[in-house]
Amino acid sequence: MNVDDPILTISVTYYNEPKYLKEWVDQQSMWKQLGMPIHLQIIDDGSQVTPASEIIKDGVTNTSLYRVTEDLGFNSHGCRNLAMKVAPTSWVLLSDIDIIYHLSTLDNILSDIKDCRISRDCYYKFKFTNSILPPINDFLVYKDTFWKTGGYDEEFVGVHYGDRIFLSNLDQFAVESNNSYFARSMRVGRRWTTVPGLLKTEYPNDHLLLHPESFLGDASLNKSVIDTISSRNKSAEGRSNKKVIQFEWERLI
Repeated sequence: MNVDDPILTISVTYYNEPKYLKEWVDQQSMWKQLGMPIHLQIIDDGSQVTPASEIIKDGVTNTSLYRVTEDLGFNSHGCRNLAMKVAPTSWVLLSDIDIIYHLSTLDNILSDIKDCRISRDCYYKFKFTNSILPPINDFLVYKDTFWKTGGYDEEFVGVHYGDRIFLSNLDQFAVESNNSYFARSMRVGRRWTTVPGLLKTEYPNDHLLLHPESFLGDASLNKSVIDTISSRNKSAEGRSNKKVIQFEWERLI
């Protein structure tokens, strides 16, 4: 396999967490040294404190950096739609920033792609080797299969719930599989709480992340909106009418 002709994109959404982004830059350097044809794609979700451009500089290879020009407040779902629009390969691994993938797993994925041992009719989750509740939103998927869903619903800007609805939608077009792929989290775990105007992500061994909140109101209103969006995503008409990437963005690298 030619390291300069990637067959896998790993796409990571970034928001003011330079410590973890530096880990990804180091990982990409190691992939290149090992001759692994992987493209690293970073989507900066409007970071104002420490933009990703302060960490990733011009001259890097097999790496692209995109930035949402406005901090919309936890626009992760929109960033993932953007990632799938601009990814240079057909197979894309959508990842949280605090996940590390075992080198043996990446090697297996590359071989499985090259030898056509994985199916476009499946999406692939990961087994986590450290004792945390595995995140649901780190998975490998074929680009055309992703877009059969219409993409993530961007009405969930500001809310962490959209992954569940997207995956439920994806289940209509692809089978969840594991294929003995392994990863580990760089954090122990997390929980979310809300305060007026803010969504607060709490990590027991780390700092807090505060996201400007654009959606959360009272619980009954939230449930009503979530149920409506969930129902809409299950219909062919709803999927075809879904508006995605409803924000300004630019490519920096």
